[in-house]
Amino acid sequence: MKRALILALVIIVVGSHLSLATTAELPSWISAGTAPTSGGYGEAVVGNGQDIFLLKCLYATSPPKLYRYSATSGTWSSGSTAPLPAGTFRNGTALAWDRAEGEIIYALAGARYTDTSRTVFLQYQVEESTWTTL
Repeated sequence: MKRALILALVIIVVGSHLSLATTAELPSWISAGTAPTSGGYGEAVVGNGQDIFLLKCLYATSPPKLYRYSATSGTWSSGSTAPLPAGTFRNGTALAWDRAEGEIIYALAGARYTDTSRTVFLQYQVEESTWTTL
C-alpha cells in the first residue's frame, strides 16, 4: 500500500512536470494572410519544401485552378492547369511531392460518388508548369 502511494505521488509529480514542459514548447499558429480562393469539392494542398500548392475545382463542371504560395514573399500566384478539362479535381483529390526529384507533384484526381472506377493520375512539373496524365 505504501509503495503504491509513493508510486502514485511520483507519477503525479513527474506527469505534471512533463505536462508543463511540453505545453510551453508547443508552436503557435501565425496568420499567413488570406488564401486566393475559398474551399471547394475537389481540393488538395501540398508543399515542395519551398512553396505550397493548392489545387481545386469548385464543381465537377468548373475549370481546375492551381495556386502557389511563396512563404518567402508571402504571396499567392496562379499556375497553369492547361490542358486539364473542367472538373478534373473532385472529392478525394490527393497530392504528393516527389522529394527525390524535387520538382514533381503527383495528383490523384478524386471522384464523385457515381465515378466508382475513376483513376485519373497526373504529374505536374513545377519548373515547366506542365501537366502529364500518367
